[in-house]
Amino acid sequence: MVDEDVQVQCTEDESKGNLVYTISSPKYKADFIVKKSNDGFAFFDVQMSVGQLPRELTGKYTSAEKGLEAVKRFLRKAKESKNARRDNMVKRREAQKNAQKLQSDNKEHVQQGTAN
Repeated sequence: MVDEDVQVQCTEDESKGNLVYTISSPKYKADFIVKKSNDGFAFFDVQMSVGQLPRELTGKYTSAEKGLEAVKRFLRKAKESKNARRDNMVKRREAQKNAQKLQSDNKEHVQQGTAN
C-alpha cells in the first residue's frame, strides 16, 4: 500500500481549539484519530473511532506529525482487517455479478445467422 491510499483530514476541536487529524485507509473500517492529549501535558494521542487501538500505536507522541507518521507507518505494514476484507470481497463479488449480468444481457441481443 502506498501513502496515496491513506486519507488525512484536519479539523479543529471546537471545545479547545486544537487540531484533530482523522486518518482513513481502505485496510480498516474504523478511522484513526490523532489529537492533543487531555492530561495537561503537550503530548498527542492516537485513538480509533471504533474498536481498540493496535498495540503498536499506544503511547504518547511529542507532536501531531509524529503521531501521523506512526499511523502511516503502521498502515503501510498492516494487513487488511477482517471487517474491511469482508466488505471489499462483497464489493468485488457484486461488481463481478453486475459485469456477468451485463455480458449476458448483451449476448441476448446478438443475432445469429443471416437476416432476411
